[in-house]
Amino acid sequence: MAIHDENGNALSRGEKGEIVLRGHNVMKYYFRRPDANSETSKHSWFRLGEEGFYEEDENGLKYFFISGRLKELIIRGAVNYSPLEIDEVINGIPGVRAGMAVGFENSFYGEEIGAYVVREMDSNIDEAGVLQACASRLPYEQHLKIVVFGDDFPVTSTGKYQRNKLKPLFAE
Repeated sequence: MAIHDENGNALSRGEKGEIVLRGHNVMKYYFRRPDANSETSKHSWFRLGEEGFYEEDENGLKYFFISGRLKELIIRGAVNYSPLEIDEVINGIPGVRAGMAVGFENSFYGEEIGAYVVREMDSNIDEAGVLQACASRLPYEQHLKIVVFGDDFPVTSTGKYQRNKLKPLFAE
């Protein structure tokens, strides 16, 4: 297991990149999916599509941390932001049952940051309340620009939230 940059170079302790694997216990290929095989097995490693980093203990043992899905990173002004960090702040706001940061298209920065929020029952939190709470806990470049409220999240058959399916809600 290692952390690589986009060119397949190993990164050092604490540097964020893609988590990659190789070994006898890792699948060899996708059945009848040459497109997926060429993408996921670049540089002789299996690419997980997860952003992460590692730290080492006093014995040199590596501990890996997942910081987000690469396909879900918000790229604002050529800087990558992990939506998970912003999610943590949104979900700590009283009156918010669940929330997710969503990168949406912006002609100047490439993407801007919005939030999709499901309120707790009987909560009256509004957009200004969410924006203010996030602004007090996040650096300026990660401030939300808009909040969209909804009743539920799109999920996969296994119950995983599908952040990118929320992007169309921010198109306007």
